[in-house]
Amino acid sequence: MRKIAIFVAVVFGVIAMPVGVTMPLHEYRLWVLQKQFYASIAATNPMDSRLISKMAHVGNFGNSNHCDYVAGQFRASKLSREDIQKAYEGVSTPSFSSDPNAPLPVEIHFTDEDIFELLPWSDWYDEHLPAVRAAKKENVYLVFGLSQMHPHFGDIRCY
Repeated sequence: MRKIAIFVAVVFGVIAMPVGVTMPLHEYRLWVLQKQFYASIAATNPMDSRLISKMAHVGNFGNSNHCDYVAGQFRASKLSREDIQKAYEGVSTPSFSSDPNAPLPVEIHFTDEDIFELLPWSDWYDEHLPAVRAAKKENVYLVFGLSQMHPHFGDIRCY
C-alpha cells in the first residue's frame, strides 16, 4: 500500500509540478505586458475614441507547443478607419524584460474583418460581444500587442 501511495505521489508531482510552476510565470508575463501596453497606448489612442473593453490572454494562438501573449483594448470611434490606423502607425509597446520580440508593434483589427471568424479571435469577440454591439454607428476595433513563440514549459494552455 505504501508503494502505491509513493507511486501516486511521484506521478502527481511530475504532472502537477510543471503546471503549478509555469502557469504563474506565464500569468506574470501577461500581467507585465498588459500594464506596459495600456500605459504605452494611453497617449496614442485617438481623442475621439472610447474604451469598450480590455482583454489579455495567454495561450497558443497558432501552431502547437508554444505560448503567445496578447493584451489589447476593444475601442470605438466615429473617426474613419484611415484616421484610426494613422493614429497607431509606427507605435510599439514594451513587453516583459526577457521578451525577445520587444518592442512589440501595436496592431489593429476592425471587428467586421474576417479574422474575427477564426479562433482565438472569434472567442475574444464573443467574450466582449455585448459591449461591441453597443457601438453600432462607430468603427469598432481591437488594438493590441502580441508576443509569440515563447517556450510553454509544460503549461497546458499552450498546447
